[in-house]
Amino acid sequence: MLLNPPKSIVSGDFKKWISTLPEYPPTEWQLSWAIRGESVLDLVASPYDGNYQTQISSTQSANLLPGTYSWQAMVTRGNERTTIATGSIMVIQDLARASTGFEARFSDEIELELLTKAIAELSSKNVAEYYIGTRKVRYNDLASLYERQKYLRNRIAKLKNKSSIGGRNVGVSFRS
Repeated sequence: MLLNPPKSIVSGDFKKWISTLPEYPPTEWQLSWAIRGESVLDLVASPYDGNYQTQISSTQSANLLPGTYSWQAMVTRGNERTTIATGSIMVIQDLARASTGFEARFSDEIELELLTKAIAELSSKNVAEYYIGTRKVRYNDLASLYERQKYLRNRIAKLKNKSSIGGRNVGVSFRS
């Protein structure tokens, strides 16, 4: 089984790929894709020389907001449905259509900046909770905020490592 979905797509670009599924021939089965994230996209593959061809049109990808999306590939035959694989795809903002207010940071980087500012502000206050009328308002526990900050820093480091050239280490051993 060889699905070959793209790992990334620039918003507004056309993408096409061929999937080979010998266990699910296109004469008996239909391949479809559910893509979910900031936006929603459903695709149906077409039979192509005994395989399946799936494509995302420029219009379809232009309607996808930048971010990481999850995908699910399914085959159907009559009332039978089988999920054959899941994965993710990164939708990258089209810089040609970006305005002057373009934000190049990952959403996690933006959240980390806001969280760091909130921690600094809360650290300077001695009040843990207070009342407004009959409502009780409690500041988040600083320990949980520090934990979230650490999580975001690690996640950002992983994202940046994956997006850089040579970001993955591969171990190789030779035996004679």
